[in-house]
Amino acid sequence: RALTTQALAAASGRPADQAVAQWLTEHVMVIQRTVSLIQEMRSGNMSVAKMSFVNRQIRDLLNK
Repeated sequence: RALTTQALAAASGRPADQAVAQWLTEHVMVIQRTVSLIQEMRSGNMSVAKMSFVNRQIRDLLNK
């Protein structure tokens, strides 16, 4: 929900799909890193340190 709110807040009157596409483009590196970490988490190969890092990455993404 927070990510959607951020994307739409930056819309500046544009349609929602364009605003979301722009947000994705602007945050592609963080998104790719976060997706990679989530995939690693799903594989079961996680330590407490990695889970802590994933948590930080997701929080950083929400604060962009």
